Amino acid sequence: MVYGRGSEPGIDMTAPVAEIDCPPSLLRVVDAFAAYIHDPELGPWLPVGSLIYIDPSKPLRPADFVLVKSGRTGRIAIYRGRTADGIVVDTGNGRDESVQLATLTGFWKIVSVEFP
Repeated sequence: MVYGRGSEPGIDMTAPVAEIDCPPSLLRVVDAFAAYIHDPELGPWLPVGSLIYIDPSKPLRPADFVLVKSGRTGRIAIYRGRTADGIVVDTGNGRDESVQLATLTGFWKIVSVEFP
């Protein structure tokens, strides 16, 4: 499944917008998914139209790019680490932000990108 209707300030993840073939590295990964990038502020490293692939089974390491979902919206961030009750991410502004686990629907590692 591919998510990716543009929404403020991230990716609308309420319903898939497309179905595509998985890259070979994700063929046997349960619950793998993808999302389109709409945020121009993520350029040049993730330009608008890029397709990111998520592997929910991969463990996170500091400096990994992640998709952080809160409610119905996802956003891209750089994972910094865990705290007792949350995670620390950099959303691209150079400052670390602590996010409480109770406010998150999920957070997953971005394992590959297809550029437009």
